[in-house]
Amino acid sequence: MAKHYQEGPLRKRLCLLVLTVSLIMGALASTAAGAGNSEQAAEAHNSIESPVEIYETVSDNGFVHPGVGLTKSILENVRTQVLSQQEPWYSYYKEMSSSPSASKTVISSNQSAAYPTRPNTDAFNSQGVQALFKADATKAYTQALMYIITGDETYRANAMHIIRIWSQMDPAKYAPYPDTFFSEMFGWRVLFILIGVLSVLPLLIIYKKVPAIKEEEKVTLRMQLSMLRNSTLLTALVITLFYISGYSTLFTYITPFLQATSSLSITEISGVLFLAGICSFVGSRVGGQLADAKGSKVTICLGLLL
Repeated sequence: MAKHYQEGPLRKRLCLLVLTVSLIMGALASTAAGAGNSEQAAEAHNSIESPVEIYETVSDNGFVHPGVGLTKSILENVRTQVLSQQEPWYSYYKEMSSSPSASKTVISSNQSAAYPTRPNTDAFNSQGVQALFKADATKAYTQALMYIITGDETYRANAMHIIRIWSQMDPAKYAPYPDTFFSEMFGWRVLFILIGVLSVLPLLIIYKKVPAIKEEEKVTLRMQLSMLRNSTLLTALVITLFYISGYSTLFTYITPFLQATSSLSITEISGVLFLAGICSFVGSRVGGQLADAKGSKVTICLGLLL
Protein backbone atom coordinates (compact mmCIF):
# COMPACT_ATOMS: atom_id res chain seq x y z
CA MET A 1 0.00 0.00 0.00
CA ALA A 2 1.09 3.52 -0.42
CA LYS A 3 2.12 6.40 1.85
CA HIS A 4 2.49 10.33 1.76
CA TYR A 5 0.52 12.45 -0.62
CA GLN A 6 0.35 15.92 -2.04
CA GLU A 7 -1.77 18.54 -0.34
CA GLY A 8 -4.99 19.50 -2.05
CA PRO A 9 -7.97 21.67 -1.22
CA LEU A 10 -9.71 20.60 1.96
CA ARG A 11 -13.09 20.62 0.25
CA LYS A 12 -11.93 18.20 -2.41
CA ARG A 13 -10.47 15.87 0.21
CA LEU A 14 -13.65 15.92 2.25
CA CYS A 15 -15.87 15.22 -0.76
CA LEU A 16 -13.70 12.31 -1.87
CA LEU A 17 -13.62 10.93 1.66
CA VAL A 18 -17.40 11.12 2.12
CA LEU A 19 -17.98 9.47 -1.27
CA THR A 20 -15.49 6.70 -0.56
CA VAL A 21 -16.77 5.85 2.90
CA SER A 22 -20.39 6.03 1.73
CA LEU A 23 -19.65 3.28 -0.79
CA ILE A 24 -18.04 1.16 1.90
CA MET A 25 -20.97 1.55 4.31
CA GLY A 26 -23.26 -0.53 2.08
CA ALA A 27 -22.81 -3.71 4.12
CA LEU A 28 -23.02 -2.60 7.76
CA ALA A 29 -23.38 -5.24 10.45
CA SER A 30 -25.73 -5.09 13.40
CA THR A 31 -25.29 -2.25 15.88
CA ALA A 32 -24.32 -4.48 18.80
CA ALA A 33 -21.62 -6.34 16.91
CA GLY A 34 -20.47 -3.12 15.31
CA ALA A 35 -19.97 -1.41 18.66
CA GLY A 36 -17.62 -4.15 19.79
CA ASN A 37 -15.59 -4.01 16.59
CA SER A 38 -15.39 -0.22 16.75
CA GLU A 39 -14.07 -0.27 20.31
CA GLN A 40 -11.43 -2.83 19.39
CA ALA A 41 -10.41 -0.80 16.36
CA ALA A 42 -10.21 2.39 18.39
CA GLU A 43 -7.93 0.70 20.93
CA ALA A 44 -5.71 -0.58 18.13
CA HIS A 45 -5.44 2.89 16.66
CA ASN A 46 -4.41 4.49 19.91
CA SER A 47 -1.54 2.00 20.21
CA ILE A 48 -0.02 2.68 16.77
CA GLU A 49 3.67 3.48 16.99
CA SER A 50 4.84 3.33 13.36
CA PRO A 51 2.15 4.15 10.76
CA VAL A 52 2.08 2.21 7.52
CA GLU A 53 4.25 3.96 4.98
CA ILE A 54 2.59 4.65 1.65
CA TYR A 55 4.81 4.54 -1.41
CA GLU A 56 3.75 6.14 -4.66
CA THR A 57 4.60 4.45 -7.93
CA VAL A 58 4.42 6.00 -11.39
CA SER A 59 3.78 3.92 -14.50
CA ASP A 60 5.44 4.47 -17.85
CA ASN A 61 2.28 6.28 -18.95
CA GLY A 62 2.50 8.66 -16.01
CA PHE A 63 -0.24 7.14 -13.85
CA VAL A 64 0.41 7.63 -10.14
CA HIS A 65 -0.61 4.80 -7.81
CA PRO A 66 -2.50 5.04 -5.54
CA GLY A 67 -4.58 7.37 -7.65
CA VAL A 68 -8.06 5.96 -8.34
CA GLY A 69 -10.35 7.78 -5.93
CA LEU A 70 -7.73 7.74 -3.17
CA THR A 71 -4.27 9.26 -3.38
CA LYS A 72 -1.36 9.06 -0.98
CA SER A 73 -2.16 12.43 0.54
CA ILE A 74 -5.84 11.60 0.99
CA LEU A 75 -5.06 8.29 2.70
CA GLU A 76 -2.56 9.90 5.07
CA ASN A 77 -4.96 12.70 5.86
CA VAL A 78 -7.74 10.19 6.61
CA ARG A 79 -5.45 8.29 8.96
CA THR A 80 -4.39 11.48 10.75
CA GLN A 81 -7.98 12.66 11.21
CA VAL A 82 -9.23 9.25 12.38
CA LEU A 83 -6.44 8.72 14.90
CA SER A 84 -7.09 12.18 16.36
CA GLN A 85 -10.83 11.34 16.40
CA GLN A 86 -11.76 14.34 14.27
CA GLU A 87 -15.25 14.52 12.74
CA PRO A 88 -16.69 13.48 10.36
CA TRP A 89 -13.75 11.17 9.66
CA TYR A 90 -13.92 9.34 12.97
CA SER A 91 -17.68 8.64 12.84
CA TYR A 92 -17.42 7.34 9.29
CA TYR A 93 -14.48 5.20 10.31
CA LYS A 94 -16.39 3.65 13.22
CA GLU A 95 -19.25 2.77 10.88
CA MET A 96 -16.83 1.21 8.40
CA SER A 97 -15.01 -0.77 11.11
CA SER A 98 -18.33 -2.25 12.28
CA SER A 99 -19.13 -3.71 8.86
CA PRO A 100 -18.59 -7.42 8.09
CA SER A 101 -16.06 -6.39 5.45
CA ALA A 102 -13.83 -4.95 8.19
CA SER A 103 -13.78 -8.13 10.26
CA LYS A 104 -10.37 -9.65 10.99
CA THR A 105 -11.82 -13.06 10.15
CA VAL A 106 -13.23 -12.07 6.76
CA ILE A 107 -12.87 -14.64 3.98
CA SER A 108 -13.33 -14.54 0.22
CA SER A 109 -16.85 -15.14 -1.10
CA ASN A 110 -15.25 -17.28 -3.81
CA GLN A 111 -13.06 -19.30 -1.49
CA SER A 112 -13.10 -23.08 -1.76
CA ALA A 113 -14.29 -24.81 1.41
CA ALA A 114 -11.95 -27.75 0.84
CA TYR A 115 -8.93 -25.70 -0.32
CA PRO A 116 -9.07 -22.21 1.26
CA THR A 117 -6.24 -20.89 -0.93
CA ARG A 118 -8.09 -21.75 -4.14
CA PRO A 119 -11.22 -20.25 -5.70
CA ASN A 120 -14.46 -22.17 -5.47
CA THR A 121 -14.91 -21.45 -9.17
CA ASP A 122 -12.30 -20.18 -11.61
CA ALA A 123 -14.83 -19.46 -14.37
CA PHE A 124 -16.05 -15.87 -14.67
CA ASN A 125 -19.18 -16.63 -16.67
CA SER A 126 -22.29 -15.51 -14.80
CA GLN A 127 -23.78 -12.69 -12.82
CA GLY A 128 -23.62 -14.95 -9.80
CA VAL A 129 -19.83 -14.97 -10.02
CA GLN A 130 -19.88 -11.25 -10.71
CA ALA A 131 -21.84 -10.73 -7.48
CA LEU A 132 -19.15 -12.68 -5.59
CA PHE A 133 -16.49 -10.53 -7.23
CA LYS A 134 -18.23 -7.31 -6.17
CA ALA A 135 -18.60 -8.56 -2.60
CA ASP A 136 -14.91 -9.46 -2.44
CA ALA A 137 -13.90 -6.13 -3.96
CA THR A 138 -15.63 -4.37 -1.08
CA LYS A 139 -13.95 -6.69 1.42
CA ALA A 140 -10.45 -6.23 0.00
CA TYR A 141 -10.93 -2.46 -0.27
CA THR A 142 -12.13 -2.20 3.32
CA GLN A 143 -9.36 -4.44 4.65
CA ALA A 144 -6.76 -2.31 2.84
CA LEU A 145 -8.14 0.87 4.42
CA MET A 146 -8.18 -0.78 7.85
CA TYR A 147 -4.54 -1.77 7.38
CA ILE A 148 -3.46 1.74 6.45
CA ILE A 149 -5.28 3.26 9.41
CA THR A 150 -4.45 0.68 12.09
CA GLY A 151 -1.20 -0.83 10.84
CA ASP A 152 -2.51 -4.28 11.80
CA GLU A 153 -0.90 -6.86 9.49
CA THR A 154 -4.01 -9.07 9.77
CA TYR A 155 -5.93 -6.68 7.53
CA ARG A 156 -3.14 -6.64 4.96
CA ALA A 157 -3.02 -10.46 4.90
CA ASN A 158 -6.80 -10.65 4.46
CA ALA A 159 -6.77 -8.20 1.54
CA MET A 160 -3.92 -10.03 -0.18
CA HIS A 161 -5.63 -13.40 0.36
CA ILE A 162 -8.77 -12.17 -1.41
CA ILE A 163 -6.72 -10.74 -4.27
CA ARG A 164 -4.80 -13.99 -4.69
CA ILE A 165 -8.04 -15.98 -4.81
CA TRP A 166 -9.28 -13.93 -7.76
CA SER A 167 -5.87 -13.94 -9.46
CA GLN A 168 -6.41 -17.67 -10.04
CA MET A 169 -9.40 -17.17 -12.34
CA ASP A 170 -8.94 -18.93 -15.68
CA PRO A 171 -9.11 -16.45 -18.63
CA ALA A 172 -9.96 -19.33 -20.95
CA LYS A 173 -13.17 -19.96 -18.99
CA TYR A 174 -14.48 -16.43 -19.32
CA ALA A 175 -17.73 -16.29 -21.30
CA PRO A 176 -20.49 -13.75 -21.88
CA TYR A 177 -23.16 -14.31 -19.28
CA PRO A 178 -25.87 -16.55 -20.75
CA ASP A 179 -28.24 -15.07 -18.18
CA THR A 180 -27.90 -11.61 -19.75
CA PHE A 181 -28.26 -12.74 -23.36
CA PHE A 182 -31.27 -10.60 -24.22
CA SER A 183 -30.11 -7.52 -22.33
CA GLU A 184 -26.72 -7.74 -24.04
CA MET A 185 -28.28 -8.21 -27.45
CA PHE A 186 -31.07 -5.63 -27.26
CA GLY A 187 -30.28 -3.44 -24.25
CA TRP A 188 -32.41 -2.95 -21.15
CA ARG A 189 -34.40 -0.06 -22.67
CA VAL A 190 -35.69 -2.23 -25.50
CA LEU A 191 -36.65 -4.95 -23.00
CA PHE A 192 -38.58 -2.47 -20.87
CA ILE A 193 -40.43 -1.19 -23.95
CA LEU A 194 -41.22 -4.77 -24.98
CA ILE A 195 -42.59 -5.55 -21.52
CA GLY A 196 -44.72 -2.40 -21.69
CA VAL A 197 -46.12 -3.39 -25.09
CA LEU A 198 -46.88 -6.92 -23.92
CA SER A 199 -48.74 -5.56 -20.90
CA VAL A 200 -51.17 -3.85 -23.26
CA LEU A 201 -52.32 -7.19 -24.68
CA PRO A 202 -54.24 -8.30 -21.56
CA LEU A 203 -56.00 -4.93 -21.52
CA LEU A 204 -57.12 -5.39 -25.13
CA ILE A 205 -58.34 -8.93 -24.40
CA ILE A 206 -60.33 -7.73 -21.40
CA TYR A 207 -61.79 -4.86 -23.43
CA LYS A 208 -62.92 -7.24 -26.18
CA LYS A 209 -64.08 -10.21 -24.13
CA VAL A 210 -65.66 -8.71 -21.00
CA PRO A 211 -69.23 -7.59 -21.77
CA ALA A 212 -70.20 -4.02 -21.07
CA ILE A 213 -72.08 -3.43 -17.83
CA LYS A 214 -74.92 -0.93 -17.88
CA GLU A 215 -74.89 1.17 -14.76
CA GLU A 216 -78.29 1.59 -13.17
CA GLU A 217 -77.22 4.62 -11.20
CA LYS A 218 -74.33 6.98 -11.79
CA VAL A 219 -71.69 6.54 -9.12
CA THR A 220 -69.90 9.76 -8.27
CA LEU A 221 -66.44 10.11 -6.78
CA ARG A 222 -67.96 11.29 -3.51
CA MET A 223 -70.09 8.16 -3.32
CA GLN A 224 -67.04 5.98 -3.91
CA LEU A 225 -64.99 7.77 -1.24
CA SER A 226 -67.87 7.53 1.23
CA MET A 227 -67.43 3.76 1.20
CA LEU A 228 -64.17 4.26 3.10
CA ARG A 229 -66.25 5.08 6.16
CA ASN A 230 -67.00 1.39 6.40
CA SER A 231 -64.28 0.10 8.75
CA THR A 232 -64.47 -3.45 7.41
CA LEU A 233 -64.05 -2.33 3.83
CA LEU A 234 -61.28 0.09 4.77
CA THR A 235 -59.39 -2.64 6.62
CA ALA A 236 -59.63 -4.93 3.60
CA LEU A 237 -58.33 -2.19 1.30
CA VAL A 238 -55.42 -1.35 3.62
CA ILE A 239 -54.44 -5.03 3.89
CA THR A 240 -54.57 -5.35 0.11
CA LEU A 241 -52.45 -2.21 -0.28
CA PHE A 242 -49.75 -3.49 2.07
CA TYR A 243 -49.89 -6.95 0.52
CA ILE A 244 -49.37 -5.68 -3.02
CA SER A 245 -46.70 -3.17 -1.87
CA GLY A 246 -44.78 -5.86 0.00
CA TYR A 247 -45.09 -8.27 -2.91
CA SER A 248 -43.77 -5.69 -5.37
CA THR A 249 -40.95 -4.62 -3.06
CA LEU A 250 -39.90 -8.23 -2.50
CA PHE A 251 -39.58 -8.99 -6.20
CA THR A 252 -37.77 -5.70 -6.78
CA TYR A 253 -34.95 -6.37 -4.33
CA ILE A 254 -34.87 -10.16 -3.98
CA THR A 255 -32.67 -10.67 -7.06
CA PRO A 256 -29.75 -8.39 -6.04
CA PHE A 257 -30.06 -9.72 -2.48
CA LEU A 258 -29.74 -13.33 -3.62
CA GLN A 259 -26.90 -12.43 -5.97
CA ALA A 260 -24.93 -10.95 -3.08
CA THR A 261 -25.72 -13.59 -0.45
CA SER A 262 -25.97 -16.85 -2.40
CA SER A 263 -23.97 -18.73 -5.00
CA LEU A 264 -26.94 -18.95 -7.38
CA SER A 265 -26.49 -17.59 -10.89
CA ILE A 266 -28.99 -15.11 -12.27
CA THR A 267 -30.40 -17.93 -14.41
CA GLU A 268 -31.06 -20.07 -11.35
CA ILE A 269 -32.54 -17.11 -9.48
CA SER A 270 -34.80 -16.35 -12.44
CA GLY A 271 -35.95 -19.99 -12.44
CA VAL A 272 -36.78 -19.85 -8.74
CA LEU A 273 -38.74 -16.60 -9.16
CA PHE A 274 -40.54 -18.02 -12.20
CA LEU A 275 -41.56 -21.05 -10.15
CA ALA A 276 -42.70 -18.73 -7.36
CA GLY A 277 -44.88 -16.86 -9.86
CA ILE A 278 -46.48 -20.10 -11.04
CA CYS A 279 -47.17 -21.14 -7.44
CA SER A 280 -48.68 -17.73 -6.76
CA PHE A 281 -50.99 -18.08 -9.77
CA VAL A 282 -52.05 -21.61 -8.83
CA GLY A 283 -52.50 -20.58 -5.21
CA SER A 284 -54.78 -17.71 -6.18
CA ARG A 285 -56.88 -19.98 -8.37
CA VAL A 286 -57.14 -22.82 -5.87
CA GLY A 287 -57.58 -20.41 -2.97
CA GLY A 288 -60.55 -18.74 -4.65
CA GLN A 289 -62.27 -22.04 -5.35
CA LEU A 290 -61.56 -23.31 -1.84
CA ALA A 291 -62.93 -20.11 -0.31
CA ASP A 292 -66.16 -20.53 -2.27
CA ALA A 293 -66.48 -24.18 -1.26
CA LYS A 294 -65.24 -24.19 2.35
CA GLY A 295 -65.33 -20.57 3.42
CA SER A 296 -62.67 -17.90 3.97
CA LYS A 297 -61.69 -19.01 7.50
CA VAL A 298 -60.78 -22.53 6.42
CA THR A 299 -58.90 -21.19 3.40
CA ILE A 300 -56.90 -18.69 5.45
CA CYS A 301 -56.00 -21.27 8.13
CA LEU A 302 -54.96 -23.80 5.48
CA GLY A 303 -52.85 -21.16 3.75
CA LEU A 304 -51.08 -20.27 7.00
CA LEU A 305 -50.38 -23.95 7.72
CA LEU A 306 -48.84 -24.40 4.27
